[in-house]
Amino acid sequence: MAKKTLVLYFSVNQHTELLAKTIQEKIGADIEAVHPVEEYPDNYNVLVTMIKEQIEKNEIPAAKALEHKLEDYDTILVGTPNWWSHIAPPLLGLMQANKVEGKKVGIFATHIGGGIGGIEEAVKKEWPDNDYLESLEIY
Repeated sequence: MAKKTLVLYFSVNQHTELLAKTIQEKIGADIEAVHPVEEYPDNYNVLVTMIKEQIEKNEIPAAKALEHKLEDYDTILVGTPNWWSHIAPPLLGLMQANKVEGKKVGIFATHIGGGIGGIEEAVKKEWPDNDYLESLEIY
């Protein structure tokens, strides 16, 4: 069976989406965006306030079911914006609901100065039994 890679990402303002699509095109992987069950508001200021509250209260929104089956992939590349040094809550919710093990996992994050923050730690906590590739953070 051929080895397969999935680029799995969450994006609001298309920065992480652009990076995810670039990675997907360069390596010929499958790709899928993560969406919360309850859509986030379009108003950026309302969105920022809402996300900050979710992080502070450790509220993890449920994510919609994926079209791709994670068990079908050897490598999963997980992309998220860095929000206050945290992984995007909907992506975290998806990871909590869909445990994977025995995979190669790569992490990529977009940010405006916070680097990778606590994202690596969060991903490795939710999906501990995997081999991790070097993470990528893009300003």
